[in-house]
Amino acid sequence: MPQYAYKLLNPDLTSYGCCQWTVGEWKETSGEGELCGPGWLHAYQSPTIAHFLNAIHANIVNAVMYRVEVDGEKMADHNLKVGYTRMRLDQEWPMPVPTTEQRVRFAIACAASVYAAPTFLEWAGSWVKNIDRSCAAAATVAAAAWAADASAGAAARAADASAWAAEAAARAARDEDARAAEAAAVAARAWAYGSVYNGHVLDLESIAQWAMSDSVTLPVTDK
Repeated sequence: MPQYAYKLLNPDLTSYGCCQWTVGEWKETSGEGELCGPGWLHAYQSPTIAHFLNAIHANIVNAVMYRVEVDGEKMADHNLKVGYTRMRLDQEWPMPVPTTEQRVRFAIACAASVYAAPTFLEWAGSWVKNIDRSCAAAATVAAAAWAADASAGAAARAADASAWAAEAAARAARDEDARAAEAAAVAARAWAYGSVYNGHVLDLESIAQWAMSDSVTLPVTDK
């Protein structure tokens, strides 16, 4: 049974570092070294996560998405990206690119899953319900979260996630779409590593799906 993942490419089917891909042609690497290195071929476990995290990985502008068939050894990065030693392009995979608002929702939901500070959750609910999306409110929450980041381990990662979520909201309020997308992706990365410190990995895909929905109820799945 074939296994599949999802890969973002430039319109000319080159990936980060100008590696040229051709539909149906296998590529193979050694599986040596860190996941970000040349020993691995990179992809995502879902098309949704690929678009939300593009800003902190290859950051491809006008990206196209392909479903890829994967094989060989595998290395994963805490529900963020994944690497394989064998990969080939299978077929183009249409996927709506998240809006800036959806990216902020993604960041907020990630943080709310691991950070229980009442001031943050109150602000997060207000933002999601479009009651107060002001830059000033987001900046106040971000400052408080950065201050809480002085702790260690999971608590620091959780505070870090909430700070970046508020930063994404502040960037969106200033119409800084690219910076908002980056901050939202960093919030998800902090969430992922924070969940590992807590001894488990939460479901990033379900958070991404919620971000793309119309729900105004935060998916707070863990504290």
